[in-house]
Amino acid sequence: MRPTPPPEPLHWQVWALYALSLLLAGMVVYGLVSGETPGRHPFTLVEDPEKFWQSLTLLFVLACAAFAGARWLNRR
Repeated sequence: MRPTPPPEPLHWQVWALYALSLLLAGMVVYGLVSGETPGRHPFTLVEDPEKFWQSLTLLFVLACAAFAGARWLNRR
């Protein structure tokens, strides 16, 4: 018996992950430029620097994960 090849990734999934990573990266850049990050309201000015950097770090990690997922799906 021949092994079955892995299924081809759906292109909309790959592009959706690329779009998500771009959106999240844009939010990181916006946060660095304006000093605002997503909070309880769509964008709020963060008075606590520790929360500001935690929020931007989380967005950056999520953007990297979405980009890596898209690359992984595209490579398979």
